[in-house]
Amino acid sequence: MRLENGRAVWYRNRYVRTTLFEKPEAMGMSADGTPDRTASLANTHVICHAGKIMALEEGHFPWVVSQGPRHGRPHDFGGKLKTAMTAHPRICPETGELLFFGYGAVPRT
Repeated sequence: MRLENGRAVWYRNRYVRTTLFEKPEAMGMSADGTPDRTASLANTHVICHAGKIMALEEGHFPWVVSQGPRHGRPHDFGGKLKTAMTAHPRICPETGELLFFGYGAVPRT
């Protein structure tokens, strides 16, 4: 959505072609039976941070999307995110840092 002079002048709503969207039969699991953190629905929240638009959902990595085609890519913050990410992060008004928590149903190895 783009706002100009207090009015919405453009809006688009679409599916993000995530791993789960493309292969729903996998049900979000890797071949070894562990959760596939890229198999998000990306359908809960959208944020803009550090020049990226991210579609979020509880239980998976965020998906970076663009204003162009429906494709995106999972984002693990350069390998630092090892668990699921909350879909409701906050941005610190003073530092601009993205604050969120990660969690998982099975212990990390």
